[in-house]
Amino acid sequence: MDDESPATNTAQELHEFKVSRDPARYGPTRIISLDVLRGVGVLGMLAVHIQLFAFPSLARWNPSAYGDLRGLNWWVWLATFVLADGKFIAIFAMLLGASIVMQSADRAAPAWRAHERRMAALLVLGFAHAYLLWYGDMLVSLALSGAVVFVGRRLSPGWLFVLGSVALATASLLSFALTWSALQSHPAALAAWRAQWTPSPANIGLEIIQYRGGWTEQMGHRVPAAWEMQTWSFYTHFLWQMMGLMLIGMALFKLGVLSAARSRTFYRVLASVGFGTGMLLNALGLWRSVATKWDLLDFALVSQQLHYWGNLLVALGWVGLVMLLCQHGWQLGFVAAVGRMALTNYLLQTLICTTIFYGHGLGLFGSVDRAGQFAIVRSLGVRVAGVLGLAPLLCGGAGGMAVALGRARTSAELPALVARARPGVTAFGGRPRARLTRRRLRANELDITSAAGHDPRRASPLAATRKQHAQSSGARFDDLRLPFLAVIGDGGCAGRP
Repeated sequence: MDDESPATNTAQELHEFKVSRDPARYGPTRIISLDVLRGVGVLGMLAVHIQLFAFPSLARWNPSAYGDLRGLNWWVWLATFVLADGKFIAIFAMLLGASIVMQSADRAAPAWRAHERRMAALLVLGFAHAYLLWYGDMLVSLALSGAVVFVGRRLSPGWLFVLGSVALATASLLSFALTWSALQSHPAALAAWRAQWTPSPANIGLEIIQYRGGWTEQMGHRVPAAWEMQTWSFYTHFLWQMMGLMLIGMALFKLGVLSAARSRTFYRVLASVGFGTGMLLNALGLWRSVATKWDLLDFALVSQQLHYWGNLLVALGWVGLVMLLCQHGWQLGFVAAVGRMALTNYLLQTLICTTIFYGHGLGLFGSVDRAGQFAIVRSLGVRVAGVLGLAPLLCGGAGGMAVALGRARTSAELPALVARARPGVTAFGGRPRARLTRRRLRANELDITSAAGHDPRRASPLAATRKQHAQSSGARFDDLRLPFLAVIGDGGCAGRP
């Protein structure tokens, strides 16, 4: 493939998916680059969210509030801040926008009904996740924002970029205006606001006691924190930010950017400009925070604004880098597998991390430094999917445990679901009639080398067999018709109801 030309052959080889501005041409099969990018996003979010699982919440924006920041701990925090914090949730939101276009492409007028059902189910799951397990949930914000941006799915990429930029700017302006108005408020009210967000031994000690306690004791912090995120923070920030990112994701998908269908030069420029400019803005914001000793008002007016726009640019840099890796033929099948079960992995991260750090489990909240948290992230990684037995569902073409269970509308369908997901194994405890060999497992992965622009006529027979098997297994699974939860994990097969 010519290094300077659009990778149209690449897009065709990715399950014959032809990139087009006309959504009617979007096929019903998966796009490997979207799965890989989604997998990178899910794994990256674990590196960010583990700080909230393990440390008091104020340490998220002010690392000097709690924990050692010397030596390796400093470098772990710095790398997470510059490369991950706020970047992968942006990728996740953009991919949700792309999925909205894909899911509605093959539908007629009632497309909005299926979409709203998915968003409603995702909203219910998000509420349960936030109030029962972890206050940092983002599913609620994604569901509510996704319900709104659906109306823009048929707009041209140019209009989507304009509206997305306006929405992102609205979040930034609202944050600045509200902080500026706080400066003009009564001194007592300003002092109370500062006290709420300024680290103090009493506040931090109380949060540690709550999360080292039992599940009911944790609710004293979890419920107010989740409520604030889903009310005030949502209407003044997250709604506008998520809508903007989703609209931009729609535009990028329609232009073929997320399908690894642009030239390598395009992705090199995107990665270079995104990482270079974004990291510079983040570095300036960090310098400002350190110089002002993490002053709350200065952080909200200056540093937070620099981080906000820097995070978006670094997220685009990640998009460019991942698309380049797909085009160069890197073996990223396992990362793609994580992306296909993104929702399941997101929920598993919460279950595992709360068990490790909260009092109903090991009770290590506030005890593991940042270097130790990074070691836990490395230990968990994507191996948790295999440990918990999710690989059999994935091999059947599902989008993960959560998506697959969403497809089974009644308990009577679950045995058939498992049987379809893992051929040769009886549902619910029956003795396996045949083991899944390594070749059969690999046969379900898309042949990523096709993304490098290789001539499909020179592809090996085994690669063709893998491709056919993946297509047939996906079609076999789709006759259960998922009612919800498909949109984040791309629903087993894009474009399916």
